[in-house]
Amino acid sequence: MAGQPKKEPSKKSSDPKLTKSDRKRQKIKEAFEKDQMKTFNDIFVIMDETPFGLLIGLQKKQLEAKLANLEKFNFKDIRRISEAFEIDFDKVVAFIVSLVKAQHARPAVKGKSK
Repeated sequence: MAGQPKKEPSKKSSDPKLTKSDRKRQKIKEAFEKDQMKTFNDIFVIMDETPFGLLIGLQKKQLEAKLANLEKFNFKDIRRISEAFEIDFDKVVAFIVSLVKAQHARPAVKGKSK
């Protein structure tokens, strides 16, 4: 009808017009919206580390360093994740904070003594 705003078609991960990369980003977004993302490994099941890192502006070694010590994720990294995957910023913050807490709760791994 005239005068009514047009509805934008929803982008579902099954939409044939989306590229493979778009579908992966959409799956990650949907999983965040359903609170199904608990670790970065959950993300990496859908999208490999390297393309994930590149989407958020990190080279492989930079991403690996941040994954080893999650406290190294900064505001810019969180904002880039939020924007790249169209995820609410606060959800990404909560995700990172929960992972940092879990990382601190684990006992430190000590080297083997001879």
